[in-house]
Amino acid sequence: MNRSLVAFSLSVLLVGWLSYSPALIINAQAQESAKRGTVQVAERSFDFGSAQQGQKVVHEFEIRNIGNGELRIQGLNTTCGCTAATVGSPVILPGASDKIKVEFDSAGFSGNKTKSVEVLTNDPSMPSFVLTIKGNIVPGATARPVMLEFGRITQSASEEERRRSFTVDVPESVDATINSVHIPSPYVQIEEITHAGRRASYTVTLLPQAPRGPFRDRLVVEFSGTAQPALNIPIVAFVEGDLIVSPATVSFGVVSGVEPIERRVKFENRSKQAVSIESLSSSDAAVTATLVDSQPGKSGVIVVRVDPSKVTSDMKATVEIATNHPTERVVFLNVFGVLPPKQ
Repeated sequence: MNRSLVAFSLSVLLVGWLSYSPALIINAQAQESAKRGTVQVAERSFDFGSAQQGQKVVHEFEIRNIGNGELRIQGLNTTCGCTAATVGSPVILPGASDKIKVEFDSAGFSGNKTKSVEVLTNDPSMPSFVLTIKGNIVPGATARPVMLEFGRITQSASEEERRRSFTVDVPESVDATINSVHIPSPYVQIEEITHAGRRASYTVTLLPQAPRGPFRDRLVVEFSGTAQPALNIPIVAFVEGDLIVSPATVSFGVVSGVEPIERRVKFENRSKQAVSIESLSSSDAAVTATLVDSQPGKSGVIVVRVDPSKVTSDMKATVEIATNHPTERVVFLNVFGVLPPKQ
């Protein structure tokens, strides 16, 4: 075949393809864009009527995809930490449906409440929409105070200092009565003072046997019937011994030089009986402690000294304070220090 003729034929074919291919691409894009999910929501608001305070209200909203492409649930945004929302599957196929579950925890709420969830989708005609759940929260039983706080308290504190009281009220609108008040802790004693109709009062005593340190527990008020959930009343205290060393930890920081370094700590007896310091001893030869000032039986000042020449490594020492207290025979004081970095 004539080479010129062949070249001419190829040119014609190439021009024809170039002129036709954009149309193919545009047509393919149009067809692809036509395949999209389309949201249909039959119900966007749910009224649950009335619910008892503390009850969890749950409702499922049906979401249908009436488009010819995948419908994607891209996000669920709630307006309150009391409300949670979940979807069965984030992808809904054409013609299919799924449900968005909305759960509202009414604890701490009362009166008419409305909670909402914003739903984000890939439907360009409805990129977002809002579902709401609403109703009236009927106040439930209440405790006053809502927490029993003892603060810092010693094991030898008086019974009056270790006692707190609280009252439980059940509204007339609540179909429930107080059944029991209990606590699993062996260090708390509960006594009912009055119980008349829908109100009851109690005293709570933190026993002297409570262990030293942070104390956290809770009372549980149980009710008859199912309308009223149990009430939890936290108990918070910090139990100290009679003998207090302040601060309980002494830091000397970087120990250097040749002169002794001193720190002073306060020793205090909070019991009603006189207590004396019988001896002071240290676990580290570089650390010594002496009682320099004392109000016999009640308080004193302890001077802690460090001799840098005897410090051979980072210090983690303990000073033992021996006393004549019947149960706190030894009180410990922690001493720390570090050597300077090597040059």
